[in-house]
Amino acid sequence: MVKPEISETQFVYGATSELEEGNWRYPLVQPPRFPTQNIEGDIGYDVDALISNGAGMEPLFLQYKRSEHMVGAQARHWKEFPSDYYRFKIKNAKQHNTLIETADYYPHTYYVAPIFSEMSEYASHHRNETIL
Repeated sequence: MVKPEISETQFVYGATSELEEGNWRYPLVQPPRFPTQNIEGDIGYDVDALISNGAGMEPLFLQYKRSEHMVGAQARHWKEFPSDYYRFKIKNAKQHNTLIETADYYPHTYYVAPIFSEMSEYASHHRNETIL
């Protein structure tokens, strides 16, 4: 396993910046909102915004995670994924369950994690606006 070199905050910054620039399928119609860390645990997400889906507006809820790069046959789930893969851990079951409940009512509710874990990769994606 290769531990991530980037922080979750670093990833949140880069990915949300791209959302604001319109680098996603649905454009934002309001600036993203960031709850405090205390509130985040209760509501289940890192950022919310309003998006335009072409037919109207819908809320968007994102929970960001950073990825661990699982390498080689020593990776825990090698039988299921017989090549290198990325994963993230869910440590807060209450927060996860709250996010799942939100997704039951609002279809644009997502976990967002990168398919990279090294700072050099982040820098390249950030420069090329390809984090998302």
